[in-house]
Amino acid sequence: MGIMILMVPGVILWARPTARTALSREALREKVVQLLRERYAIADKVQVTAGPLESSQDPAFYECLITYDNGQKKSSQPVSISKDGRYLAVSPLFYLGSDTNADLTRSIRTYFKLGPEWSLSVGALRPSPVPNFDEIVVTAEKGGQKQDGEFYITKDKRFAALGTVFIVRTSREIERMINTRNQPCSGPANAPVTIVEYADLECPTCARLQPFLENDLLPRYQNKIRLVYKEFPLPMHAWSRKAAIASQCAYELDPSAFVRYRSSIFAHQSEINVTNVRDQLLQLGENAGLNRLKLAACMDSEASLSRVEADLREGNELQVTSTPTCFINGKMVVGIQPPAEFYKVIDAALRHAH
Repeated sequence: MGIMILMVPGVILWARPTARTALSREALREKVVQLLRERYAIADKVQVTAGPLESSQDPAFYECLITYDNGQKKSSQPVSISKDGRYLAVSPLFYLGSDTNADLTRSIRTYFKLGPEWSLSVGALRPSPVPNFDEIVVTAEKGGQKQDGEFYITKDKRFAALGTVFIVRTSREIERMINTRNQPCSGPANAPVTIVEYADLECPTCARLQPFLENDLLPRYQNKIRLVYKEFPLPMHAWSRKAAIASQCAYELDPSAFVRYRSSIFAHQSEINVTNVRDQLLQLGENAGLNRLKLAACMDSEASLSRVEADLREGNELQVTSTPTCFINGKMVVGIQPPAEFYKVIDAALRHAH
């Protein structure tokens, strides 16, 4: 197996038993399917079914097998879900004994079927944004090729999570976590539906979504929706951080030019690279009606960096892992979905708002 197996997005969630009400097994199975569809943008044509809930090593959890069927082939994976429905894992829970690192690497080798030709080295524990968990990086190496996998260890070091940890939140909880004050936006502040988009200006998928949001959704719903723009530059993109800073500079200098500038960056994405990014951003800003000298001063001093960092912290707390990710009155929509999917979520939010 290739080393990329370590990057398969396992999800494991764990917490001490709480006073939250335990859900019925059927409700838990429905919650698992709903969250997986939402988090991984699984198309409606793919059938997702949850098998019977079985006992887990942790008495606060159940385990079950999820099956995916796209009409041509089937695949499956084990998941764990807490009995109160608050935490979900696309992985079993792995018990750790007194030697945390040895037990962790043993679990990784077993779960991902890594033979002795793979060498595994474990990094130091560090705080994670998820309650009850610390993060840890394990590096796998074979033949000079290295790949890092990020995993989670419970605070008491009893269990390992071989993937990303998700917290299951309600739409209302998510809405409360998002700051919409003094943020770049389109549409009226009192609109019954708020769409918050976390985007990376170097992301091609974000560039494809932008015209739909601006030229379809906003005109279609007029004063019924507000679109709030958040910066979420991804670390693998070379110039997205600079673009995010420039974008927030534009908002600080002239809010009325923000959307025009942002749309222009997306439209000229293929022309921008690490070498010319500053010149391109300044020229696009000038074309959008911004003062070139003021934009340059703001970009060079990174005066708007605190706004970008605030968006990143917020997105990380919401466990945004890819762009674009939208929240429609708190309901997550990942990536580009068919227009009908956006309409369905917005229409449901409008009905609920009345």
